[in-house]
Amino acid sequence: MNQFKKAIVFVILAALSSSCVKLYKPTIESIDSANYVVSGRLTSIEGYQYVTISKTSPIIDPGYIPVEKCEIDIIDDKSNSFHLEEFESGKYRVWMNQSELTIGTAYMLDITTALGEKLISDFDTMYSCGEIDSVYYERKDIPSSNSIPFSYIKGIRFYIDMAGDETNSKFYRWELTETWEYKVAQPIIWYYDGVSHHEVPPDATRMTCWQTNIIGNIYIISTENLSANSYKMYPLSFVNNSTQRLKHLYSLLINQHSLSEEAYTYFNDLRLNTNQDGGLYTKQPIDIKGNLYNQSSPEQVVLGFFSSSEIKQKRIFIKDVPNLTIEDPPCDTIMLRWGVRELSSRDYPAYMTGSDTRIGSGLLGKPCVDCLQMGGTIVKPDFWPN
Repeated sequence: MNQFKKAIVFVILAALSSSCVKLYKPTIESIDSANYVVSGRLTSIEGYQYVTISKTSPIIDPGYIPVEKCEIDIIDDKSNSFHLEEFESGKYRVWMNQSELTIGTAYMLDITTALGEKLISDFDTMYSCGEIDSVYYERKDIPSSNSIPFSYIKGIRFYIDMAGDETNSKFYRWELTETWEYKVAQPIIWYYDGVSHHEVPPDATRMTCWQTNIIGNIYIISTENLSANSYKMYPLSFVNNSTQRLKHLYSLLINQHSLSEEAYTYFNDLRLNTNQDGGLYTKQPIDIKGNLYNQSSPEQVVLGFFSSSEIKQKRIFIKDVPNLTIEDPPCDTIMLRWGVRELSSRDYPAYMTGSDTRIGSGLLGKPCVDCLQMGGTIVKPDFWPN
């Protein structure tokens, strides 16, 4: 009888658990499924100014859908016009001289698509930017997100001090670009691609690489309600010790943007949405409104914001962080019982161990000898110290 009761309970629980799981397919109106997305900004730095135009993609098949063959102009409040050329699919640019990028001038975007639809932005004023006073770091151990109690991640946290005056904008955004040097364990001595190759002398051209990454976090601040147009120790990115980023030489480039109040509101809403944890009782995502409109179809939302800002830049280099041990990447060797006969074309080029005269049976992991396998480049950046 007990076994029978247990079987009944098991069946009931199984039915309840299966009934609680239901595939949810959101209903998205067709008008919202293919909105225009415009990414564009004007900066005070002489050079190319860029605008990207795409369409939103379906949830079930996300991807970049470029909008090609648009006619695009940047127009200032003095009726000067600057025409952009398409240099890649959906990507447009125009070179603007320093004299055309002036503080206090407002700029807007005027777009005509290949289908004849008219997209425009509001004017956005380029305000003067306060100075970057200093950028520095502190050694930090932050709590780990894993389930191990009292587990911490070791690394460094960057901070920035900025100093503006009453003539400068009171709204700021920081963009961060990191570059680091990394190395592999050994040069290429033997490799196999259907034929054995012995590099004499060993090929060390892929032992050192550099990698650059744009940090995607949104860092913004308003000093409007502060006693002074300045701020100290604003926290920026955290770099941990689990990669080689801090092992040899690390660089951080900070671009400090002045913002209009409208641009600040847009990026702040974007930040709040991005930082949502997705818990059951978190607030609903903010309906982010940009400054772009579809004049041809006013009911069609245009996503994005066209901004103009003065930029102040600072680059720092970090080496030999005190009290921080850097973890070396693993370099594994797989011993092949039958040597290179076990390899197929999928493995080529296969980097092997060997003696002075003969290829060995140890298959080296590509990250052991080829730094390009980790996404970097062997071309040293122009700004890198010798």
